[in-house]
Amino acid sequence: MAHKVTKQPWERFPVSIDFSSEMETGDVVVAGLSEYEVELATVDDPIVVEDSMVVVDDTKLQVTIYGGVSGSRYKINMRAHVNADKKLEDDFYVVVRD
Repeated sequence: MAHKVTKQPWERFPVSIDFSSEMETGDVVVAGLSEYEVELATVDDPIVVEDSMVVVDDTKLQVTIYGGVSGSRYKINMRAHVNADKKLEDDFYVVVRD
């Protein structure tokens, strides 16, 4: 399920995806990674703060977003590694508007 966040170029704040609905009792997110791609934009301006990925409450992956080009849409892919040798994945979109 894709989630959507709208922000202005100057704003900087954390966003997270909760994987708990796909996890069983005792499962814990132990690591993750994120990648982003620019959609509907001609400039590849970073949107995720480098090395900002953290695990929150054992079920969420969180990154900090910033910058971006007004009028652009970014797809951010989040991949969670769970202790039960399980891998989970979800996306969210960041729309940047002035």
